[in-house]
Amino acid sequence: MRALVIEDDSRIAQAIAKTLRAEGYAVDIAPDGIPGKEMATVFAPPSQLRRAMRFLRSVVLLTALLGPSALGQHALTLHDCLSIALAHHPALVTADLSFRQALLLREELSTAGRPTISLEGDAFYAPTNGSFGYDPAISNGGEVSGRVLLQELLYDGGARGLKGTQLDLEIRRLAIGRRAVERDLIAGVKDAFVTLLQAHEQAKLEGASLEEISGYLDLVMRRARSGIVSKSDILRTEIQRNAARAAADKAYADELAARLLLERAMGIAADTSFAVAGSLKGEEWQVPDSLMQETPDSSFATLDLAMAALQADQSRLDADISRAERHPAIALSADAGMLSSVDNLRLPRQNRSPFVGASVGMTIGIPVFTWGAIGLRVEQKALAAEIQDVRVHQLARSVESERLRVLIAIRSGRRLSVSCEANVRLAEDNYLLTKSRYAGGDALSLEVLTAQQAVTDTRLAALQAEVDCARAATVLEQLLDHE
Repeated sequence: MRALVIEDDSRIAQAIAKTLRAEGYAVDIAPDGIPGKEMATVFAPPSQLRRAMRFLRSVVLLTALLGPSALGQHALTLHDCLSIALAHHPALVTADLSFRQALLLREELSTAGRPTISLEGDAFYAPTNGSFGYDPAISNGGEVSGRVLLQELLYDGGARGLKGTQLDLEIRRLAIGRRAVERDLIAGVKDAFVTLLQAHEQAKLEGASLEEISGYLDLVMRRARSGIVSKSDILRTEIQRNAARAAADKAYADELAARLLLERAMGIAADTSFAVAGSLKGEEWQVPDSLMQETPDSSFATLDLAMAALQADQSRLDADISRAERHPAIALSADAGMLSSVDNLRLPRQNRSPFVGASVGMTIGIPVFTWGAIGLRVEQKALAAEIQDVRVHQLARSVESERLRVLIAIRSGRRLSVSCEANVRLAEDNYLLTKSRYAGGDALSLEVLTAQQAVTDTRLAALQAEVDCARAATVLEQLLDHE
């Protein structure tokens, strides 16, 4: 049979198509209703098409009420979560818009070196009669003008070039910043994914512990009915079963909270009905050997260090731009049009002076006395550059210190994980042995309960060790991500 999927979200459409193909359907996908209707018209007879359209309206209504998660439920891998975050997260959208804004500013600055052409017009009326009015030899009754004006800045002390270089650095900084946003987003999704895997595994462990204690309680009650054990054994076991039930309920609530945390990290709407697929022992949590070196390459620069260095360069350019204010500014101007006094226009045509013409001129502006303001600005900018240099050095030391700390945490975490796995096997063997001894009358109920709790505790400790290793690997990758 053939199926038509109409869905504008390609991720959801592919998930639905995958499920349908697994059921044996030949699947076509349309991005919206218009091509979908055309495809349906081609592949379906009119009677089936009418039924399909009625069904489609019902599906659209249900989708609007239930949300996209009502379609194509499937477990999300870490790769799926990262893909969703990188495609939809508002932080990346903001970074892209900031980068585009800087490109537009650079383009705007590039036009500053070109001549500008403008249209200007003026009209002034200056009446004179008796004792009132301006000097008629100067005002001539007013002025009327209309001209095309061309202006070009010939020299500004190099300020325009320095601003262009500064904007180039800003564009590069924003490009690195966009990569840093992506890096932090990936790290945030990975951390939330680890939290959800931990919560899911912990819920399974607590559930298994509850099931084990409930089974053991049945054994104790059978032995109590036979008069082999006392009522206190039943009470102790019931207390531990109730504690295990509370722990299982809390673990389930923590898993729901972890799902919400992952959705927030991905930048999507809240929906706790999805599931994830993955393991804390997968390759995605393994640290590359290149990042485990004790002494990194001296040329190695993280994204944060690269952005801080660019900010220092921009601060130095700020000082150079302020120094350029001391240089003269030279501008060329030319105009063509008409310029006449009102008195001239009142004259008969044959007596009027010419008023259509052109002019060319040059303007030179030289700062002579500014009360030391330019020097103060230069000094301020130079100090800002020095401060930024100090921050770069501080950041470099901080990154190196954090790198060494994380390396120690990874190595100790790996050793702890191996030790915890060995403890889990020992605790499981001890529990089985103690339970067998209890069945034979050679062990107390309290010993069995203690042994069972030890199994749960060692399993949780092993899980925590795996989580710590995965988180440390994520932090190291985030810390040392570079251009």
